[in-house]
Amino acid sequence: MKLYIGIDDTDNRDADRGTGKLARWFEDALPVGCTISGVVRQQLLVDNDIPYTSHNSSACVIVDMQDHILMDIIIERAIEHVKKYSLEGSDPGVCVASATDESIDQLIAFGLSCTSQVVTQSDAICATSCIGLVNRITAPEDLMDRAMELAQKIAPMPFFSIPMLKHSIDAAMNSTLAETLQRATTFQALCYTTNDLREGIDSTLGKRAPHFSDEY
Repeated sequence: MKLYIGIDDTDNRDADRGTGKLARWFEDALPVGCTISGVVRQQLLVDNDIPYTSHNSSACVIVDMQDHILMDIIIERAIEHVKKYSLEGSDPGVCVASATDESIDQLIAFGLSCTSQVVTQSDAICATSCIGLVNRITAPEDLMDRAMELAQKIAPMPFFSIPMLKHSIDAAMNSTLAETLQRATTFQALCYTTNDLREGIDSTLGKRAPHFSDEY
């Protein structure tokens, strides 16, 4: 199974190495059962309207893995690798996709467009929204109003599970992938014991709106 790991913006103007070299170094971080079949340099558009360090190119590491269960380990190691070797002042990013992903054609199409035309953050958001990476972008002056609208939608939802979800998201910022998955498993098990679950099932079977409470 092939895994594609895109890496970009890991250096600065005084760097003694580029993203391509960092990408090649990743071979030493791969788990047993994985090999690199190649590192591809993608030349993005060079234009005065695009800020870039030197050549405006990104890198894609092509990994062959024997078992798909290694994917989570590879992703975690890729993130740690980029964190370790990215230079001060850079704005690194990692994007991972497998050859079997349903969204792979859309990602390829967007990547190709970046080689021939100026694309904005808004364009990237539109390109990825259809595969669930981005939900919405909001102007700073409208942020609080949109946040309150969202809060009003969330408030009637399950009393126990929503705080657990929020806690999981917050904690994931400083957790490994394994810790995050274990936390999610524990919280999901706890949610199965609440009245929220029973009310959700009853309201669905009764074809009515649910009425959640703070009683566990």
